[in-house]
Amino acid sequence: MIEEHLTDEEATQEPARPELLKTAMLTKGRKLGELIVRPLTAETLSYLFEVENFFIKGMKGDRVSAANANAIWSTGEFVYIHAGDPDEVAESIWYRSEFRANVRKMLSGPLNDPAVLTAALPIIEQMVGEYFAAQSEVAPQAGKIGIKRPGKAPARHGKEATSA
Repeated sequence: MIEEHLTDEEATQEPARPELLKTAMLTKGRKLGELIVRPLTAETLSYLFEVENFFIKGMKGDRVSAANANAIWSTGEFVYIHAGDPDEVAESIWYRSEFRANVRKMLSGPLNDPAVLTAALPIIEQMVGEYFAAQSEVAPQAGKIGIKRPGKAPARHGKEATSA
């Protein structure tokens, strides 16, 4: 059995931005064992923030609470949000006990195989990288189309903002 191992430099090197943007346009999703993992969207990103998912908060550099630093649980949350029934996910996300029960089902079902659980990690990293690459493509153009740049003080009472 021949296994390919990556050096530390190869493992930490991020794909080029154009490559991330190309794969971000995939609409089919990715295969993970018996599951199809849908692409990250603004809606699913809001769910990940709601549950304080380790992969989103940690990748942004935010401090992650000890309760949310469990990588296996966070993998289960991420995969459930992106591979579970979309209507069920949308309904259960606001009911913590129901959401946790659904994630437990995912972890004891299709993610109960260590190979599938391990295969989920690069998929999650790619999805998050693609999403943020696409977002950073949009941000520099905001000032060109009449949208105020982030960081500008908001105007009050319809007046133009005067602070930078």
